[in-house]
Amino acid sequence: MKIFLTNDDGIHAVGIRALIDALSPHHEVLVIAPDGERSGASHSLSIRKPLILQAHRELPCEAYSLSGTPADCTKFLILHRTDFQLDLIISGINAGENIGRDVMYSGTVNAAMEGAQYRRRAIALSVAKTGRESYTEIAAFVSESLPKILSWDFSRGIYNLNFPSAPRAEWRGLRAARLALQTFEDSYVPQGEGVYMLDGPSLGKNHGQSEDTDIHLVNEDYVTVTPLICDRTDRAALGCIGEEEW
Repeated sequence: MKIFLTNDDGIHAVGIRALIDALSPHHEVLVIAPDGERSGASHSLSIRKPLILQAHRELPCEAYSLSGTPADCTKFLILHRTDFQLDLIISGINAGENIGRDVMYSGTVNAAMEGAQYRRRAIALSVAKTGRESYTEIAAFVSESLPKILSWDFSRGIYNLNFPSAPRAEWRGLRAARLALQTFEDSYVPQGEGVYMLDGPSLGKNHGQSEDTDIHLVNEDYVTVTPLICDRTDRAALGCIGEEEW
């Protein structure tokens, strides 16, 4: 199988290295990841900006870093490396969950979504970051689960997987989940004259959520899978606009 790996934590992140080690002995793996951390890059692209590609021959597969965003990495692979007819895009393993509204801002999730724009099968992987998480166990689980994952319907988008920080022996199973609608208590904290830093906890991760949401289930030590679609049209609201002349 031909698998493309990317992330938003950078080429040297422990999560992508765990995937490389788990997958490259059994599959043809190609890596293009950002040359540094790009968390919160969402689906941004580098416009009118040169991109620098650098080979990383120290890794046990064909691997490169790119001086762009996570979505740049996926787009570059699809448009430039047409010789690599991939079977699956895997983005991650992100250090920190991408649950609820996090998916709007996540470079991890949107690197996968860029692949879906080109009708490529893609998944995003993230794990709760508490110091107990095992990237090795998650990578092994994904490697073992590839036949099941590839049987899912990728015709409308991607699948966003979130793992609890508990060791694999303590996972309670895998559950389909909807995105939670958590709120954030963000603020811009002064760091000096004219300098500010965005900060604030996600209230939704600490407050009650419906039992079918990704936040609730990850906090209960389930692995969650949420299908995310590319079409952002609110079809129910189309009829509210009306066809009269303005």
